Amino acid sequence: MPVGRTVKRSITIDEDLDRQLSERFGSGGKSRFLNDVAREELARLDMAGLLDRMDDEDGPIPEDIRAEVAALPRPR
Repeated sequence: MPVGRTVKRSITIDEDLDRQLSERFGSGGKSRFLNDVAREELARLDMAGLLDRMDDEDGPIPEDIRAEVAALPRPR
């Protein structure tokens, strides 16, 4: 993913979460991790919205197709 300009923001997170992030990533890695997680969650929300719209327009996905997709290998 291309790196764009950054902005410094103040956010509020739970104290225990901040401690865990600091222990795992240090101060510089924490921002990078939170940025990556926010991007992933926004993409997930966009996909969920798309699937909801498709479901509204075309009806639910048949169970046999759901099972076939669920059986596909997942990237790691």
